[in-house]
Amino acid sequence: MLETETPLNLRLWTVEEYHRLADAGILRPDEPLELIAGQIVKKMSPQKSPHAAAITRIERVMRTVRFPGASDSIQLFPQKR
Repeated sequence: MLETETPLNLRLWTVEEYHRLADAGILRPDEPLELIAGQIVKKMSPQKSPHAAAITRIERVMRTVRFPGASDSIQLFPQKR
């Protein structure tokens, strides 16, 4: 089966428009939203302890195993207090 993708023709938002949406009450103050590269996206929830622990364990294992041409990137972010 042949699949074809149709590119989306997105209309991107400016910072000014984003603020006007909030001022008009279209975006609620309690909504976890942010403007990234012109797109309004829901903020990701912060990492919880089990997720952070799993990332740390995987990182330790990956540091002992190296594959030619491989690179690694850790996604653990410090928790805000």
